[in-house]
Amino acid sequence: MTITKTQCSRLFDDLEKVGWHRRDGFLYAPHETMWLRIAEPWTGDLQSFHDSMVRRLKGYHNLKAHQSESENKNGVDDVTSLIQVLHRMISMGDQWPNKSPEPL
Repeated sequence: MTITKTQCSRLFDDLEKVGWHRRDGFLYAPHETMWLRIAEPWTGDLQSFHDSMVRRLKGYHNLKAHQSESENKNGVDDVTSLIQVLHRMISMGDQWPNKSPEPL
């Protein structure tokens, strides 16, 4: 199952609350180390999106030796903010449209 339009809307709203911003058809992370295409942020479901971002986070840990400390920290911060929002959405399940997000 792919992410629904309702889920996309909630995902974008929640990401904007933690500093992501829209520009030219994309949603950019606060440090702009990653971005999502607004028209289609992911082709799978929320769980596969979350799992992929967790793998990406692990990749940042492997890149430490090849990046400056600030580049690595910015990338880790950006992907972590996405993982936290996805985790919260998955955790809420069917309740998420009616339940306010908990603070990070």
